Amino acid sequence: RYKYVSSFTMKLLEEGFDLCGHLLALRRYHFMELADWAESFIVSIYHKKWFSVKSEQKRAEIQGLLDLALQRSSCDTDPYKEKLFIYMKEQPVISVAASEHGFHMLDDFLLGYKVDWPVNIVITEEALRRYAEIFCYLVQVRFAVFSLTEVWRFLKELTQLISRSGRSRPDILKKLNSVMKVRHQVYHFLSTLQQYHHCNLSDISWRRFQHSLKHQVKDMRDIEYVHLCYVTDALHICFLSNETKPVATIIKSMLQQALEFRSCFKSLNDLSESTVNQLNLHSLINFSQVDAIRTRFESNIKDLYILHSKSSKYEELGLSRFWGYLNYNEYHSLKITKDVGCFYF
Repeated sequence: RYKYVSSFTMKLLEEGFDLCGHLLALRRYHFMELADWAESFIVSIYHKKWFSVKSEQKRAEIQGLLDLALQRSSCDTDPYKEKLFIYMKEQPVISVAASEHGFHMLDDFLLGYKVDWPVNIVITEEALRRYAEIFCYLVQVRFAVFSLTEVWRFLKELTQLISRSGRSRPDILKKLNSVMKVRHQVYHFLSTLQQYHHCNLSDISWRRFQHSLKHQVKDMRDIEYVHLCYVTDALHICFLSNETKPVATIIKSMLQQALEFRSCFKSLNDLSESTVNQLNLHSLINFSQVDAIRTRFESNIKDLYILHSKSSKYEELGLSRFWGYLNYNEYHSLKITKDVGCFYF
């Protein structure tokens, strides 16, 4: 009798309640498999003046930004988008250093997904909690990448302004190039991280999940277990599992550096060719802060290399694969080996 009921329920979930459609929607939104809406969402958060928004209004404000981003995206006609909702963490973690441009907001809210019976037999509350945790992390990575894009825009505008003003001396250009190099290093790390997540969440992990559904699922308990394993794998890919906490700490530091990098520069809104001659480059760029970020970045890369050297080289997903993406031309490993030799080993 159990086998009959289980088989009937599985068929009902697949044909009557479109379980596959729900799983694809969670992949589409929480894992950002289609992310044109996410870019718009992040830009809106970045430019929103959060200091003027009362704490009790934040959830509604973020929900409004999400709804608008979805309406303007390729997901506009997707019926599953109506199941998305924003909810706030019970005890939001606010980072004072990262409060500028709304980055602290990304630690305050999570993305929920409404599921009813019998779909919630498979997509459980625990699974949804993990989906929300992954979404929160992926948004932070995208936000940091966007912030560094804004830094690049600032540096290009400043370079062009200095060039037109006739002050493009070699010493000034050398200083600007040193700042650009630090920006490029941090950006390369985060954009590679973003690409690693997208490739492994949207492709490798999903294909493994589909294979498990096809070959391992025999009853309802199997399908719930296989789905939870899939989400657990996703946590590991995003370095959010207990085993990958040391990596997560390094990545969190990198995200922080990306936001701090933006604060190294004065706004160019009130700057013109006529006034740039009267300004010292040090009044526009905090070079000591840039140097501090560079030092922390290099230290983080070394720490990551040490963790990689101690981890399994045969992991299909995880740090070994990410390091392969990041160090594809062996730039980091050769530089670190040259700097520290065998001290750590």
